[in-house]
Amino acid sequence: MRRFFPPLQNTAWLALLFFFVAIAIYSPILLQQDLDYDEGINLMKALLFQRGYALYTEIWSDQPPLLTALLAGWFALVGDSVLAGRVLILAFAAGLVWTMHNALYRHTSGLAALGAVALLLFSQEFIRLSSSVMIGLPALALAMVALWLLLRYRDTDRGIWLALSAIAMACAAQIKLWAVVAVPAALLYLLLSDAARPHAVRISRRTLLETVGWLIVTGIGYVVIGFVFGALRMDQLIAPHFDADTRTAFLYTNNLLYLRYAMQRHIPYLLLALVGVIWAARWRQMEIILPLVWFGASVVALAVQRPLWHHHITLFTIPLCWLSAYGIQAGVQVVMTSRTEECEV
Repeated sequence: MRRFFPPLQNTAWLALLFFFVAIAIYSPILLQQDLDYDEGINLMKALLFQRGYALYTEIWSDQPPLLTALLAGWFALVGDSVLAGRVLILAFAAGLVWTMHNALYRHTSGLAALGAVALLLFSQEFIRLSSSVMIGLPALALAMVALWLLLRYRDTDRGIWLALSAIAMACAAQIKLWAVVAVPAALLYLLLSDAARPHAVRISRRTLLETVGWLIVTGIGYVVIGFVFGALRMDQLIAPHFDADTRTAFLYTNNLLYLRYAMQRHIPYLLLALVGVIWAARWRQMEIILPLVWFGASVVALAVQRPLWHHHITLFTIPLCWLSAYGIQAGVQVVMTSRTEECEV
């Protein structure tokens, strides 16, 4: 695809600069109190794990083990403190910003990529969760990495990117299982993006093998990590989330009402995303499958999730910001095309 906006130099660094400036101004990272009840739980699990207590036998946990293990290793390296834990989560958030920018830069423009980052920084809960020792954002950051690696694979046709994508998705699911809402996006992109290439008339056998192989490696990676940490415990990891008391005892049990409220707070994003989908369809930008399917799967998941917490909202705001970038790019195209026509006149 030809560019409609001259590439800005080093826009990935600009994206990170925007992120850290926003953190410096708005983040509660230095606040001497918990930003969410889950912070204390996650920090205590990591501290106990660091001191030799075993997850799922000596430490009760209803979440996958990977972030607990990473926090414990991080504490061993830099010392255990609330700030240290928040800095590790901040690193995941920075990685998410960098990866989203790079996923967009090649297929849109530096301006659209920076616009998506700006929208992400102002989206509901993102800055707060970037500074909170909670498992959701790191899981979604790794899911974002997995999808970006699929784009790298399609651009280069190098199998290493496909394998790394599957490993990243397995790690994301072993931080928080809700990362699997991005799996349908990955599978559809692998299947359809190749079929949409020039002269491709159907889904090839190679494409099917790529897709199935990616899914198998993801599954194997998930099981291996679970086996290493003794995390193949459905009685702790799955059952508590579907318990009748759990699903009725907490806030936001009216999911659709709260989801509508969250959507209303992001109406400009939704409008940009709609324009972006139309623009991408016009220019056959198959990579939009990734944020579009991720967004749709997230909305469905949140509609049935019980209970629905405020920090769950990033499940759809992240792909929504990704989609919005295509709306920004559509505007860039209109402006640049009109300027070109004026110059020709």
